[in-house]
Amino acid sequence: MKFLLFLALFPLVLSAQLELEVSTADASDSRARVEIKAKNSGDKGVRNARLVVMMMNDEGKVVGTHSQWLHNPNDPKAATAETVAIKAGEERDFNVVVKTKSKATQSKIICSRMVYADGSLANPSKDFKVTAAK
Repeated sequence: MKFLLFLALFPLVLSAQLELEVSTADASDSRARVEIKAKNSGDKGVRNARLVVMMMNDEGKVVGTHSQWLHNPNDPKAATAETVAIKAGEERDFNVVVKTKSKATQSKIICSRMVYADGSLANPSKDFKVTAAK
């Protein structure tokens, strides 16, 4: 049964358009900074992506959450404008600061929405992949 589940999910991992490499850079008792290295490995530009970042402590309990759009940092109206945040084949770095109740040691990121440069919506479960930094 587990093997069939693996086979069912395997094509989804291979077809990811937006790949994120995530690492927790700084963490204190009141906030954590998460570094995100985004790579667009597809053939379409990504206008923006809505991420939910959850910070957890050693016990796996959520100590902070933050939602943020990844968009073109050089355009002040990028979340609504017709600009492209990450062009096809491009890599870009983002930082997200999350307020926490206690010291966070790990993070989890979920993509709730992703918009391509042509305005079409992506399927976050198919076109999005998160890995931990090495």
